[in-house]
Amino acid sequence: MKKFLKILFIGNLKTNLIMVLLITPYFLYCLYPDLNFEFCESHDRVKICSHEKIDVTSTAEQIRAMLSESEIYDPSLSLSIYITQSHNEYRIFAPIQKKSFALYQPFSRNIYINKTDLSTKKVSRSTDERHRGLIPTVVHEATHKMIYNKLGFFKSFMLPTWVSEGYPDFITNESTYSVEAAALLIEEQTIEDNPSAMYRVYLETVKYLFEEKGYDFQMLINHKGEWSQLKNTVFKRILKNKKRPST
Repeated sequence: MKKFLKILFIGNLKTNLIMVLLITPYFLYCLYPDLNFEFCESHDRVKICSHEKIDVTSTAEQIRAMLSESEIYDPSLSLSIYITQSHNEYRIFAPIQKKSFALYQPFSRNIYINKTDLSTKKVSRSTDERHRGLIPTVVHEATHKMIYNKLGFFKSFMLPTWVSEGYPDFITNESTYSVEAAALLIEEQTIEDNPSAMYRVYLETVKYLFEEKGYDFQMLINHKGEWSQLKNTVFKRILKNKKRPST
């Protein structure tokens, strides 16, 4: 029995060492990917790395201006942003979230942006033809970082999706789907089958609570009501507020 356990332990130890040797370079690359980008510049504690030249000063100032709309904004916040030039490159940094527009990675504390056309400042993803603006995309992920900084990893991880994704979209006031597109899916009763469209619902939920119910961030994260009831209220608001063509 002891001999068997010894063989098992040594075998697992060797396997673990091999896994560590294989995984370590990947994590180091995700932590310090600067060398893979032709341009890396910083302004006001905002570092932006890309494959094409970008006006870092103007971009950083726009990012901070939008972030400052949040009550949890910290002027000392530092950001490291990596703008990829292809969906395949983005998958290296976000193998699980490869269908997303961007990712804030708590482990590396970096923000990775999916394929971006810097001439139009539009971010795309591999799953459809939809785009999001570069600045709002960065701010969305930076807001995730601010939430992590404010609450810590565990509390942030435990937030319901409508809060953790709705608040960043509320700060940017941008979502992948418009109110009109979301209303159409609500009428068809298919919106809950579309995670991207639900981001619009999350945004409108936070907007409703802040603008109509007088919520602040602390009240938002402590909200005790049932999501299903709140969701149905917001569905009705979206249907009511959608723009209708003039007749």
